[in-house]
Amino acid sequence: MKKSICWLLLTLWPLGAGADVYRWTDDQGGVHFGDAPPNAQKALSIDIPVAPTSPDPEAQNRRQQLKAFSEAYEAEQEERRSAKEKAREEEAQRKRKCEQAQRELTQRTQASRVQWEDEQGKRRDMTDQERTAVETQARLAVEKWCR
Repeated sequence: MKKSICWLLLTLWPLGAGADVYRWTDDQGGVHFGDAPPNAQKALSIDIPVAPTSPDPEAQNRRQQLKAFSEAYEAEQEERRSAKEKAREEEAQRKRKCEQAQRELTQRTQASRVQWEDEQGKRRDMTDQERTAVETQARLAVEKWCR
């Protein structure tokens, strides 16, 4: 009988933390426990003290590991987002430079005359050799930025 009462109390312990537990005796003398008093019988309310829980070192260790894992995961995700953003910015810059290099190449190759300003600020026509050098530089820029 004592074992069954102890077993019942231990079984109800987690559920009854802070809840009411009632004890009553039926007409045949059997002792019963429940979370609600019976309708027709007198029941005694039992206070079950809630024992303070001591911290479980393994649980604390798992929580710390989970927290460290979570922080590492968030840092890795931030690195990935940052790397993707940097790659997008670099790609946009490459496209702008490619378009600029293509425009310059088109201007250099389609113009019948190419002029430039010398050190004194005077405009003069480029020689064929200078024009070939400028076109070569423009082609190299297109190759570099328009891959």
